[in-house]
Parts: sequence; structure tokens; C-alpha cells
Amino acid sequence: MGWLIRYIHNRDLAAENIMTAYVRQRFVMAAPAEALDSLHAKLEKAGLSLPVRSLLNNVKQIFKKKQCLAGAYKVELNRNARKERVVDLTSSSYAPSMAATTREVTTTYKLGPPRLTTVVALSDNIRINGRPYRQGDYCEFALHVGRTRPHLANTPESRGLGVVQAFYLVPCGRNKIDHLFVAVLPVPADMQPDGYHQLSVHADSHGEHTSARMLHVDSITYKLRKVPEPKVPGPRGEAKDDGERFLFIRVWESR
Repeated sequence: MGWLIRYIHNRDLAAENIMTAYVRQRFVMAAPAEALDSLHAKLEKAGLSLPVRSLLNNVKQIFKKKQCLAGAYKVELNRNARKERVVDLTSSSYAPSMAATTREVTTTYKLGPPRLTTVVALSDNIRINGRPYRQGDYCEFALHVGRTRPHLANTPESRGLGVVQAFYLVPCGRNKIDHLFVAVLPVPADMQPDGYHQLSVHADSHGEHTSARMLHVDSITYKLRKVPEPKVPGPRGEAKDDGERFLFIRVWESR
């Protein structure tokens, strides 16, 4: 609404006003969730109310509707004991990479030895930051990088995308504390920093998927949507058919 009011008073600066309002809104929404919560708490404690057109009011409305903000990490499970089953990841029913990557993750996060023979396979979907994640969804993930190697955080070796296969609760350590894991089938793609990842040509049709691997739920960073890539224009302006290609676009932020 703010940009419309500024447009009425400054009609010759319509584009600039729209961009200014958009940048302000994104700046507030990109702030850490705990910082926004702190601001609201201080305002309420002081007995102050926000103006109707305040950007912080938008944040408050989003939080009231979703019960969380991007960055306010929250994972929800709707467990159903009748549909859950106990599985053995070391059995021949599962790829060896499932057990191997589970051990790798528990070692990285220092969760203790995993009990791979008593893993609980969840039948229902999960919600991260209030958004549903289901089997068959595409997601972007970032592998854990230690503090001594922060330069590896955005390298292709530490980032990837894949298809969600299933969700598991893996008991770890002496106390057998359950940790949520996500089985992901990696998809070969050219990872881009802007969030538009290109699928390798005909990767799906030729079965170039690698073996499924286990990820800690903390490693899931975005939910993605697979869309056809626009065709490249030919020399005369017509659309050039260079084969069926796809892009993966970020839809929801998980972290």
C-alpha cells in the first residue's frame, strides 16, 4: 500500500517508489526471526503500537498465520503408530549407501552411534517452517561444513538437490535419542547461486540418478519446483527446440 500512496504524490517516480517499497519489505523479512521477535516484545513491553502501514505489522500477520518465520527453524511431525514400521537399514532391502551415509552424518554431527537395525520409517509427511514436505518433492540441501572450512559452504561438493524418498527416525547414542533423517535421491544438476538450477540433459530419462543417501533434516535448505526451461530463440526469433530441459526453482526456504 505504501508504494501506491507514494505514487499518488510522486507520479513521475512510480518505478523508483515501487522498487524502494519492495527493497524495504525484503530487508525487514530477511532479518533474523529472533531479531523480529525481540522488536515486537520490546514494543509490547513499552506499550507502543505500530502504525497501520508499518512493515513490522506485515511480519506480525505472517507469524500469526504460519506460527513461524523464515529462519525460525521448526520441524513438525504427525506420527501415526499404526502406519509406522521398524526397518533395518543394513538389510539387503536398502542400498548400502543408506547405512553408510547415516553413519557419516551421525559422526559429523556427533550424535553417537546410530542404531541402524531399529530405524522407524515414517508414513506421514513432515512440515518445515510450516511448509509440507512429501515423498516425491524436490529439495535443495547443503551438507554440513565444519567451522575450520567455511570456504566450502557454497561449493558444488557441499550443495546439491534431489528427490525426497522417505523420512526416518534414527535412534542415536547411548540414550537412543531419535533424530529425523530424510532419504534423498540426488539429481545431477548445475547448481547456481541464484537458486535457478539446471537439470542435466535427459538425466531423468537415462536413469543417471546416484544411489539414495540419508541427510539430517537440518541439511534441507529449500523446497524446489521443477519447471520446463524456456526454449532458446533461433536466428529469426522463432523458438529453437534444443531438447527437453528443466530448471529447479526455489519455492520455500527451510533454513
